[in-house]
Amino acid sequence: MRINSPGGDVVAAAQIYNMLIGYPGHVRVCNDGIAASAASVITMAGSTVAMSPVSMLMIHNPANHCQRTPADQIPTPRGKTVWPPSTVRSILANEKYKGDVLLQNSFTTDFLTKTMKVNEGEVPQYYVTGNNDPIINPATWDAVQAELARRSGKGASNARPFANTISCSDYGGSFGRKVWHSISKYRRYIWRCNNKYKKSHSCATPHVTEDQIKDAFIEALTERVTGNDVFDDTIRLLDETVYDPTCLNPSRPS
Repeated sequence: MRINSPGGDVVAAAQIYNMLIGYPGHVRVCNDGIAASAASVITMAGSTVAMSPVSMLMIHNPANHCQRTPADQIPTPRGKTVWPPSTVRSILANEKYKGDVLLQNSFTTDFLTKTMKVNEGEVPQYYVTGNNDPIINPATWDAVQAELARRSGKGASNARPFANTISCSDYGGSFGRKVWHSISKYRRYIWRCNNKYKKSHSCATPHVTEDQIKDAFIEALTERVTGNDVFDDTIRLLDETVYDPTCLNPSRPS
């Protein structure tokens, strides 16, 4: 299959992807120019993918938005007019939308006063699948949960790849990026423990410069991949498949 597309409808791309994945034969995808956005999804369905040195593959996080006008006046579940992020997040994480239900999220501590408490492990919980008709496809709901977990957990930032990845040897605090001399010609970035000047505990670990971190990362990565047979085999496989431009120059009958 030859592809040259800037992208389009991600739902249609997902259907094409599934059809190609379900094909029993070998699927060879050749990128003739660009496979961007939704087209990159289709590209990934190939058993092998070939790209020329001048072709492009563009992958990005999905973009979406929720839009309403003041005239709509759609209330929140509690009847409010303003939708805070926490309310939207609670809806996205509600398993009832995919047809399941988690029983005993809360329980009654006093039947006389009808006092309720959030269940934090005091009583058992029961997860029931297929409890009601789903509003959202279960696969879509699971993908949303994975994305929520990725955003809420510790991970590398696109702008600052070392964020939340450097731990301090003194009480295990995290290093954060700081700027020195922000309005002068001596402006530079350093990384230091976020507990450096806490009143309860002042960290004694010295700061490091961003260049020192980059040099240490390159040294560690070099040590990791040097003489690594698995890594070498992976690079060799990429050279033979992804970077193989053979199918981009098919022989023509004379």
